[in-house]
Amino acid sequence: IANAGMPDPYLLASGSATPIVVTGERLPLGVRAEITYDSIEVQLGPHDRLLLLSDGIPEAPQASGEPLGYEALRTTLAGMPSEEGWIDTLLERVRGQVRAIDDDWTAVLLERR
Repeated sequence: IANAGMPDPYLLASGSATPIVVTGERLPLGVRAEITYDSIEVQLGPHDRLLLLSDGIPEAPQASGEPLGYEALRTTLAGMPSEEGWIDTLLERVRGQVRAIDDDWTAVLLERR
């Protein structure tokens, strides 16, 4: 995994949600030609999942005007059951915690079967 300007992806395993932090530059691809990106390798066990997402989800405003935040998102992720329609359920739960969707909400879930 290399990170080029996106939030840290989450490893979802055994009922927990662990951010996968990649050190180094986090500028979007193509911003500067001389940038070198660090990468790490992550092993997925059977039924482990990797969630990649855009920053619009954790930055969505709550009723107070404050962003949902990464810790609240992580708590929501840790409480998610493994089921069909997982991303739809996640986005419904996040919608219930925020007042608006002001930015893109993009999520990709990879699962090892």
